[in-house]
Amino acid sequence: MVGPCEESRKLERSWPRGFTLLELLVTIALLAFMGFLAATSFDTGSWLAHHRLKGAARELSVSMQKARMSAIKENRSWAIVFDPANNRYCICSGRGADNNWATLADNVISQTVSLTSLKSGITFGFGGAAAAADGGGTSDPVTFANDAVVFNSKGLTSSLSGFCHLTNDHGDAYAVGARPSGSIVTRKWSGSWQ
Repeated sequence: MVGPCEESRKLERSWPRGFTLLELLVTIALLAFMGFLAATSFDTGSWLAHHRLKGAARELSVSMQKARMSAIKENRSWAIVFDPANNRYCICSGRGADNNWATLADNVISQTVSLTSLKSGITFGFGGAAAAADGGGTSDPVTFANDAVVFNSKGLTSSLSGFCHLTNDHGDAYAVGARPSGSIVTRKWSGSWQ
């Protein structure tokens, strides 16, 4: 007759004690290979560039709202002045001696936003868009008169509506605009402006 201790020893010998080093290395190699395949099939660069462009459009929209609210609060005109040559825009709280918003050198600048600092090759432009967000051509990425959107003391724009078009290295495009009523709109290019 076999005692309980002896039976237990027989079971111990028949059961594996864990993974061998070879099994562990093969498992790790397979997981690494599958991770590599997953990472290369998902275009993280394009996703990140699109996400940054969307953030830049959102930031421009917020800047326009800030200028509009400041104009109402202070009972005087504020403007966003676009400088496509230097890839930036400025929030201006006052015009300079020449009484012209388009002349940045003498304006009272509250904040300057450089598109270059946002990475992913964000610039003024249309990317893959076939037309401007207002239906016009694609010759000028800023369709506001004199490259500036001006909000008066009532929060209205002092000119017709317009758009500022932004793009990235991957050809994605967003447009941020202001209507004469002062409302701010953001559109994304997906074969048409939406």
